[in-house]
Amino acid sequence: MPDFVLDNLPNNKFLIEKAREEAIKIVSDDPDLKENIVLRNILIDNSDNKFIHDFLN
Repeated sequence: MPDFVLDNLPNNKFLIEKAREEAIKIVSDDPDLKENIVLRNILIDNSDNKFIHDFLN
């Protein structure tokens, strides 16, 4: 898969839309990310966002 380049957003529109759809599906199916432990840990470990950290803990 090619690298995602921010300066090329118009050309990455399809990829962004697919990622958004998949993210919505994941959160809809597993709001607490109990079945997605790796994703949950990545979000917690890499989040300086207090809301995300508090929401997932």
